[in-house]
Amino acid sequence: MDFINIFSYPNSLIPIYLQQILAVVIFLITFVFITTERIHRTIIALLCAVLMLLMLRIGGGHEELLSIETIAEFIDWETIALLTGMMIIVNIAVETGIFSFFAIKAAKLSKGKPIGLLISFCIVTGIGSAFLDNVTTVLLVVPITLSVTKILKLNPVPFFFSEIFFSNIGGAATQIGDPPNIMIGSQNPQLSFMEFIYNLSPAAIISGIITLGIVLLIYRKDLLMDNTEIETLMHIDADKYITDHAQAKKSLTVLLVVLFFFFTNSVFHISGGAVAMAGAIVLLLLTKNNESKLEHVFGKVEWTTIFLLIGLFIQVKGLEIAGIIDVIANTLFSLVGDNTILASSVIMWFSSLFSGFSGNLPSATVMIPVVQNYIEFTSLANSDVLWWSLSLGACLGGIATLLGCPANIVVVNMAQKEGYHISYFDYLKFGLPIALLSVLSSQIYVLLRYFVF
Repeated sequence: MDFINIFSYPNSLIPIYLQQILAVVIFLITFVFITTERIHRTIIALLCAVLMLLMLRIGGGHEELLSIETIAEFIDWETIALLTGMMIIVNIAVETGIFSFFAIKAAKLSKGKPIGLLISFCIVTGIGSAFLDNVTTVLLVVPITLSVTKILKLNPVPFFFSEIFFSNIGGAATQIGDPPNIMIGSQNPQLSFMEFIYNLSPAAIISGIITLGIVLLIYRKDLLMDNTEIETLMHIDADKYITDHAQAKKSLTVLLVVLFFFFTNSVFHISGGAVAMAGAIVLLLLTKNNESKLEHVFGKVEWTTIFLLIGLFIQVKGLEIAGIIDVIANTLFSLVGDNTILASSVIMWFSSLFSGFSGNLPSATVMIPVVQNYIEFTSLANSDVLWWSLSLGACLGGIATLLGCPANIVVVNMAQKEGYHISYFDYLKFGLPIALLSVLSSQIYVLLRYFVF
């Protein structure tokens, strides 16, 4: 059988169980190379996505898998549009010096004290991630962080780590903060926006307090600064950092309008991705329209992050086609039976593990049908607790590794462009303990609130 006949063969050439093994192996290869950093994470993610599609097409006879239309359906374009749009808006705003202006104002409010500044950034990131979304929040906060740490001559890495932690924690508190909650809410119309806040925000606050204490303990030596630097800071004129006042006003106006539509999503029902892209287009129209300026703006977009996510989205869909999702669902179902307490615990910890090492989007994609099937089979009266467990596990588990959440990847890539390299293992030794403690505190919260009291 020649090469062309292989691709047109209508039946399965590889047994289903072998396809599943190969799909898992390809998926694991991605993460092995990402953790060892032997090949750039974006290249390996895209390469393994292609291998996954070829394996399923050749082995399973899926004729549609190599068409552009089908592959496009595998990608979460809402996330891609949101990221791209916000990157364009933020990059144009950064050029005006507006973020440096706010950075100096924030530093002065904290009187130049790094500990106070770190706490402020954590709170702002947490609240912003709850009521916007964590990707948008870090796109706004990181440029300000870079500006203020440069002015104060501080190591920005503790700030980057803290903002990753709190973007995930804040995102767990509401229906719109993190992709898993958005997906859970869309599948369960009976769970209102306020119910998400009422049930999840206490767990997020507890996790935030614990995390903040650990962060201050770990990075206390990095948060010391000479009084001379503080004195210099207090005499800086923030207005001088704005290089283009007219463009700064335009950027700030567009940004505020975009944020307004994010906040009022439940009223206008316009997706975050559509709002972000519309804002980016409007701001591009309001910017000096010359070729070099346009190339500069698009050159600042984190394309490596965008294509990394595309590669991961395709691979997760490949796992679903291979039947790995069904295998996981059946295994979990056989483990928990009709014990709601055990089901809640297994769902939370499994989703957190899956989220940490493959991402919270894949975790939610896998676990939502698992929970739905479990609820239908057992006819539970108190099934909402399983959704809260899934939410907390998927969102807080995303703290564990750089791949746990798109916001994590965005922060690290933005830091790398500024010359601050954070490897997978550099982050893991801090992120994993924080994730374990956050999920553990949430587990205790769920047990006490829903099963004891």
